Amino acid sequence: MSLKFDPSQVVDVYVRVTGGEVGAASSLAPKIGPLGLSPKKIGSEVKESITERLSRIDDLYFPRKEQPSAAGDPSHCKSLLLYLLSTDAAVFLERYGSKLSLDELNQFDALRDDYEINWHLNHLRSIIHPTEQDKKSRSARVKNRRLAYMDKLIPGGNYFSEFRLVEPEANSLLSEKMQDRMDQFTHIMQQNFLSGEDHQHLDYSKIDEDETLDDHWMKEASQDAEEKYFDDI
Repeated sequence: MSLKFDPSQVVDVYVRVTGGEVGAASSLAPKIGPLGLSPKKIGSEVKESITERLSRIDDLYFPRKEQPSAAGDPSHCKSLLLYLLSTDAAVFLERYGSKLSLDELNQFDALRDDYEINWHLNHLRSIIHPTEQDKKSRSARVKNRRLAYMDKLIPGGNYFSEFRLVEPEANSLLSEKMQDRMDQFTHIMQQNFLSGEDHQHLDYSKIDEDETLDDHWMKEASQDAEEKYFDDI
């Protein structure tokens, strides 16, 4: 009764590359919109409103190098947020988009010609108002991440250890019927874990939002593909 990876999960990967050759002087000049008009941007009042509200959220994330200066000072938090929003809206959405309301997200539509910003807006809106496909994809993603988390715990003996009623050496003395019952019991406990019934002992939100757990299945899929390749030779 082994538990399997759900292949219906959709994993989005985007890569930000900094560097390369220095562009021509014309490409470094301030950008302008059609007919010489100013490029689309978020109004200053909107920026002020968004950063003011976020600056008053307790335990708001800041990069390590900014944490000491931001701690306990809403006005400084706001200045850091305002600077980031003004200089790199894509990173701002990546860090704080989940804290924004739908109305606040709508203000970023003026910038959605930028690929990264457009991706973040679509992703955040799919969380607020998910389609049926979004719900199915999230369900598969959550299931796979919980399964990956459980797979990492079991080999170390950190999961179900309280349910190991007998020492491994004594397993050989158990009747086959008793061993079957033990296997069924373990399977039930694993299913309870995957369905979220261990919430009293675990913070499922940290597991469900941990993107690093996706690597577990990517490595396994790569290994399976490699084994299949050599089997077919």
